[in-house]
Amino acid sequence: MGNEKEVWVKEYRQDELSQVPGIKGKFKRYANPNKPGQRLISGLGRLEPGEDMGWHSHPEEEVFTAISGSGIVRWKLNEQIFEAEIKPGFSFYKEGNVPHQMVNTGLEPLVGIVAKVKVDE
Repeated sequence: MGNEKEVWVKEYRQDELSQVPGIKGKFKRYANPNKPGQRLISGLGRLEPGEDMGWHSHPEEEVFTAISGSGIVRWKLNEQIFEAEIKPGFSFYKEGNVPHQMVNTGLEPLVGIVAKVKVDE
């Protein structure tokens, strides 16, 4: 045992999303590293109209790709705040430990696929 490889096909469904402590919005992780050697974290996230995720930071690299809705992403580098629009087909990438936030500025939920790379401990 222990050398078995994990392989799956799953549907990312919004009805499976739930609150995550420390940030606003609803999320679900589908690929979540829990075995040695696994590093990918992948999931689905949603912010309702007007919802602000809040500023936060984490050690993982991350990419968020919008699949519906629209919003603004902000990030801080060298004490300066940057901002960009995000909408379907747009991705937001950041390296680890970069403070960032996302705000839904549209009239429908902002939904996207997130992928992170776990930092080796």
